[in-house]
Amino acid sequence: QLAVKYVIETPNAVSIKMTPWFNFRDHHDTISAVALDYQAVYDEQHQLLSVTAKDKTVFMKAETSQNAAFQYIPDVYDTPICHYPIETQRGYPDEESHVVLGHFVFDLPSGVSEISFLVNLSPEFDTAEHIFEGRKNRYAQLMKLAKADELDPSHSPSDPYRRLVQ
Repeated sequence: QLAVKYVIETPNAVSIKMTPWFNFRDHHDTISAVALDYQAVYDEQHQLLSVTAKDKTVFMKAETSQNAAFQYIPDVYDTPICHYPIETQRGYPDEESHVVLGHFVFDLPSGVSEISFLVNLSPEFDTAEHIFEGRKNRYAQLMKLAKADELDPSHSPSDPYRRLVQ
């Protein structure tokens, strides 16, 4: 699971449109996104967006503080071509487009609001706070292992991570 949190402070109530881009490319594919190849389904009851291209599906949902209202507005189009010079050096295709399948519109009250986007390969989600707390705990555990290894010269620098993943 992946979660990204935005903290927004505004003196007045505002409406914000956020537009996620999708592309199922990895470094072993030479796929560039084409809007017609993607299917987006928004389940309003569960506030869950599923995006499918060929045999791959990803799920996205949004969480807001203060129960800020939001809606998903479908709007399908290809983005302009993105160029990645580093990919040329690596010997991979260096241009791709992304697909926009809609927008999330948030009506936020004045003051501080939080918007979190959660992405997963299954429709089951933890809350954003649970994901962030798990990450913090994992990093704290890793730092504790790394600190212990500083005192033991027989361990390699990757030992703490290796032990954490086991």
